[in-house]
Amino acid sequence: MKNPQSNLSAHNTHKSTIIGMPADGMVKIPAVIKFTAISRSAIYLKIKAGTFPVPVKIGPRSVAWRAAEVRAYVDSLGA
Repeated sequence: MKNPQSNLSAHNTHKSTIIGMPADGMVKIPAVIKFTAISRSAIYLKIKAGTFPVPVKIGPRSVAWRAAEVRAYVDSLGA
């Protein structure tokens, strides 16, 4: 018989991926858009205004955001 506590803890560790944003690591713009419900153009306007986390350059033509920073941004909105 399986221990119900072990299933519960396994579920909790994966909670962040269920809602669309990993707990840590880097995420690309489609995941940021999905998690924040903010359009691509609005994200870049907010970056320019200094109100949204700045992406990290990960390649010659590619950027990604630190998932923890995007989560902190959303948390700061009181949502």
